[in-house]
Amino acid sequence: MTGLVAVVADWDAEPEPLVPLYLRRPDAKPSAVKR
Repeated sequence: MTGLVAVVADWDAEPEPLVPLYLRRPDAKPSAVKR
């Protein structure tokens, strides 16, 4: 896994730590919230 692939896998693995991340930047990647 490299770069984005590793990040996407991390979203599926632990979406909780990403909650504050997309909350700070909701315009950065709204599709990540739906995942």
